[in-house]
Amino acid sequence: MRNPKDAAVSYANMGGLPPDGWDGSFERFIDPQCPHPGGSYFTYFKEMEEWLTKEIPREKSHVMYFEDVKRDQQSEVTRLAHFLDIQVSERKMKKIMEHTSFESMKGTKAGFLLRKGDVGEWKDWFSDSQNNRMDEAITERLRGSEFAKKLTFEL
Repeated sequence: MRNPKDAAVSYANMGGLPPDGWDGSFERFIDPQCPHPGGSYFTYFKEMEEWLTKEIPREKSHVMYFEDVKRDQQSEVTRLAHFLDIQVSERKMKKIMEHTSFESMKGTKAGFLLRKGDVGEWKDWFSDSQNNRMDEAITERLRGSEFAKKLTFEL
């Protein structure tokens, strides 16, 4: 999962800024009808949570947050290994850390989906008004979400 503020910046920059720039992209992202080709991030977020909590037994799902991986990648890999009930040697952990680093993944075929890999970049894009509107949208549209309670917006 990823916080909606940084997700909005990523959506805007996917393939380059649209002709109407950041402001137009922000408006589409926050619009409850969300005409964005990928659909509403808020809907995706809620549907993912619903699916993971209602359709899959809790002991068979593991949710990771991009911000947590950026904050402490090794702890998150260790947490995943524990969930999978596997042992990870120091040597294997070093390899995993190398292969799952942002820099390494950016160099793969799927690297075109990756841009900067930063947390908190939204602060460079959002106006005060946009930040307030996004906070309101998060509060309103993710109300009751257990996953949303774990969101972080900077490291």
